[in-house]
Amino acid sequence: MLIEEKNKIIELPIIVIFTEAGVNWFIRNNKKLRKYRLADNTVEYGLSLDRFEAPLIQRMIHLNYISTIELSRVEFTSKRNEIMDLSKLILYDFLYKKFEMDVFKKFVSSNFIKKWNRTNPSRIIDENSVFSRAFISEMREKYRKEIAEINRDVVTPIHDKILKNSELSEEEKKIGVLLNKRYLEYINSIIWIILAQLKNVRDYREIVDDISKILEEYWEKAKIAEYFSLMIIELATNAENIRIKEVARELYPDKKNIDSLIFYKDVRENVFRVLNRRQDYLYLVWRISNRRASIGVDNRLKVTLFNREYDYADLKKKIENKKDLNISEKSLFDFYQELPEDKKSEELGLFYLSYLNEACEKYHIKFDSNVSDIEDSNLTLIDLMVQF
Repeated sequence: MLIEEKNKIIELPIIVIFTEAGVNWFIRNNKKLRKYRLADNTVEYGLSLDRFEAPLIQRMIHLNYISTIELSRVEFTSKRNEIMDLSKLILYDFLYKKFEMDVFKKFVSSNFIKKWNRTNPSRIIDENSVFSRAFISEMREKYRKEIAEINRDVVTPIHDKILKNSELSEEEKKIGVLLNKRYLEYINSIIWIILAQLKNVRDYREIVDDISKILEEYWEKAKIAEYFSLMIIELATNAENIRIKEVARELYPDKKNIDSLIFYKDVRENVFRVLNRRQDYLYLVWRISNRRASIGVDNRLKVTLFNREYDYADLKKKIENKKDLNISEKSLFDFYQELPEDKKSEELGLFYLSYLNEACEKYHIKFDSNVSDIEDSNLTLIDLMVQF
């Protein structure tokens, strides 16, 4: 699992496009970039990677260095896990970043900081406060023991709930505990340093309890990353299978049962050879808008699946229907079990739309999805957008 493997290498060929800040970093460090023409025909500076370290890409996203990641392939199935890992590491960073912001906002609105700012007008602590790296490093080392104790005070209530939850598997409990520890790594260091000096003060408990409540909320929000990533791969796989069927009909015009035929290994390999020769690729594009982006698109992830010769009208209707589906009386497992075998991949991916809508509404996260086509081209676009 991505959360468990902190130094995980993801074997997935991608193009990484950089923001202005990212390009400037490469220039300052004498690193060469090249121009790439992307699926939407824009030309941007970036790098092409055959494999990458998950924490490195996530760190660059966190620093607002990456604007777009593009994947192009004739098939996605063989890279299913890697695609899901990439989607989750991007979404987790959005959650980490928003968690960091929410905790600091709560901290500066606490009674202690309000009193401090009133009595120390020349040393106000707020969102614009800047502390030197040397000071932070020195104080963290000085209060290392106290910070470890504060960390335990924050996570213990939520970890107890996770470990006592009989509906969670042992694997889910383990991941939940690790995820919460990862969240805490993103808390502003000045909060730990100040709390270390408040251990025996009444305000300490108030701040720790507030952080613990926010942590519990973000542990719950993590399921959005799971649903979103699953939906991306299911929709991508469905698009892949439709293209395989189209090409298989061309290659095997005398065969009637194409739905069964495409699951033979030699048939699929033959289809992929044809698609590669035609350079007829599917594209998945992750567009990342950070908190410094334009108003309305800040803190937004937009994932686009580009596909050729899709049944645009039929897919658009299906997605619109699933967006408003009432799922309160039927679990995902029940829904999946009731589906005919030949519809499971398609319908399962679409059904995640309803789960995402419900989860995003619960936590006041904007989510939208739509299908469109590009005029004067044979491209169909499926857009999935989530804004924190």
